[in-house]
Amino acid sequence: MNYYRGTLNEIYPNIKSIRDLSIATEIPIKKIAGMIFSSENHYRIFSLPKRNSDGVRVIHSPYPNLYKVQRFILEQILRNVDGNNYCYSYKSGVSIKDNAMRHIGTKVFYKIDLENFFENIGFKKVIRVFRNCGYSDGVSYMLTKLCLCNNGIPQGAPTSPLLSNIVTSKLDKRLSGLSTKENLTYSRYADDLFFSGEYISTKCRELIKTIVEQEGLIVNNKKELLVIGYHKKKIVTGLSVTEKNISLTRNYKRELRLNVYKYLKYNHKVNPYNVDFDPLYKEKLLGQLYFWKFIEEDNEIPNILIEKVRNKEIIYPDLEL
Repeated sequence: MNYYRGTLNEIYPNIKSIRDLSIATEIPIKKIAGMIFSSENHYRIFSLPKRNSDGVRVIHSPYPNLYKVQRFILEQILRNVDGNNYCYSYKSGVSIKDNAMRHIGTKVFYKIDLENFFENIGFKKVIRVFRNCGYSDGVSYMLTKLCLCNNGIPQGAPTSPLLSNIVTSKLDKRLSGLSTKENLTYSRYADDLFFSGEYISTKCRELIKTIVEQEGLIVNNKKELLVIGYHKKKIVTGLSVTEKNISLTRNYKRELRLNVYKYLKYNHKVNPYNVDFDPLYKEKLLGQLYFWKFIEEDNEIPNILIEKVRNKEIIYPDLEL
């Protein structure tokens, strides 16, 4: 099934060979060939801790030449593919707030997580994207290999987020269709799938998992969550969803207000003599407060705290040279 729009000559670069790609990116043919046949050697690899100390996330940061090629693929090809209307991640104009707002005022909330999401989007799924754009098998193979590392789309490559949305568009359409049939609301944010409504049967939950598996992805059963009750706590992409609105979680706001208090009273993290000195701490604190203001538009507290932090004058002690 072709669910992408346009034809090659209309909206996509007319690439017919590695030479055309070399000309378009101004990178020598030999270097592009090296990236195609040994892409794993063209990344800087490092690890970052996951949220809530749940292991580490392996990041593949492409070296400059590969990054340049991937940016070309992203800007000139992938951004011209029809958008995925059911996801709220990796898209301009939408945010976690939009995703959470879809689930306001529901009795039942069901969430599942996709295990090793990027890693399980492999060669067959990605090459189909480029074939559906109108490219030949040879060019599609070349473009696919430039977007993969060890047969998965790597976290850290500029092409990976949008590729994940394109590849999962069929999954999202199927799950949205099922949700409509079951009177549920569906949305996806990256590897998190959300369903809400008045009732969700065991059979429906099992069918959701079956559809995920049929699309070649894996459900992380350890992170499956079912919440029943209007007044029960429901967390959607880190935001608390109630019967009438969304907000930041109490713990987040409590910690943020404590950090503001320590900053204003004790120069927390901005005193150069402190072990945890952070020269950008004020900017980070303001960023968190503006995020609070964005999520809770009618709440005056973040506005008050923003003014206090902005007007705080830091007098640094004389440093020994």
